[in-house]
Amino acid sequence: MAETTYSDELKKAVCSITTVLCDVLLEICEEESKKRKRKVWVRNWMDKKKCRASETIIRELRDNDPLEFKSVIRLAPEQFEELLLKISPIISRADFYAPSFTCQAKVRINPSILGLRNKL
Repeated sequence: MAETTYSDELKKAVCSITTVLCDVLLEICEEESKKRKRKVWVRNWMDKKKCRASETIIRELRDNDPLEFKSVIRLAPEQFEELLLKISPIISRADFYAPSFTCQAKVRINPSILGLRNKL
C-alpha cells in the first residue's frame, strides 16, 4: 500500500474538529447525567405528610371563621377543645417507628370514635 501524506493544515483542521466534537460530546454527557432520575429515599407523599396542611387549615378556621369550623367539625371551637382534653389520654399513642397521628387529627378525621368507645 502506498503511504498517504497529509498537509499540516489538514492535520490541524482534523485536530481542531476532533477537539470540538469531544467538547460537544462531553457537554451532552454532563447534561444527561444531570437529567438522570435519582432514586427516591423518601416518597413525596411521605415528605408532605410532615407539612400537616389539615392542621393548618383547621387552625385558621378555628381562629378566623368559627362558623365554618363548626360546619366542618360539627362542634364549636370551644366544644372541640374541651372534648379533646377529655379524650386525649385515651386515644394518644407513643411514636415508635413513624410519627403517629395527633389526638386532634384523630378526632377531626373520625368523630365516630366517640360513639364506638361507648359500644366497645
